[in-house]
Amino acid sequence: MKTLSISQVSDLTGLTAATIRFYESKGLINPIGRKGLTRMYSPDVLTHLSLIILAKQAQFSLDEIVGILGKLAEKGIERPLLRSKIDEIDQKIQELQKLKQGLIHVEQCTAENHLQCPKFQKILSVSLKHNIAKLTKNTP
Repeated sequence: MKTLSISQVSDLTGLTAATIRFYESKGLINPIGRKGLTRMYSPDVLTHLSLIILAKQAQFSLDEIVGILGKLAEKGIERPLLRSKIDEIDQKIQELQKLKQGLIHVEQCTAENHLQCPKFQKILSVSLKHNIAKLTKNTP
């Protein structure tokens, strides 16, 4: 069986050796042994790391990723968890679209001073209310 050193895994994935060791400490991946002081991995680790990278890009927490990888072999990724993450991403897209529209308005606004523009004032007001709501939601 061909094995990969931690530096080879790093080169192939773009992850630093420190990140790979961190994922190992969290139980996300496991080396198959050592060659001297160098950790060695099976080629399957590349698939696991690809899944971890994809899950992180989708904003899954490390705890969620641990759960996903733990259940992957027996039953695959839980669809309700995926649906929940899809809904979160859709919400984020909507927020970013609103932000984009606000920035487009500010860029094209003909007001001499943006702070005097009624539409910009409304954008600021909505943003403030949204941020206050987020803060109070996350405060115990």
